[in-house]
Amino acid sequence: MSKTVEAIYENGVFRPISSVAIKDHAIVRLIIEEAKGVAAASSGMISARSKEAVNRIALDPEFSPGEV
Repeated sequence: MSKTVEAIYENGVFRPISSVAIKDHAIVRLIIEEAKGVAAASSGMISARSKEAVNRIALDPEFSPGEV
């Protein structure tokens, strides 16, 4: 089985952000890939020629990421 799980690395331990269905003490393989922030992940998705257009899209609640 293969599944992508986001985790936070704190004090030498990887802690999953959401719950995972794995038994305690199970041995797993981690492939570490630094997650991109929202800005980096969405870079280049909006093609706008004016500052006003970008601001209008950025402030529109329709495009709000909601809870993170």
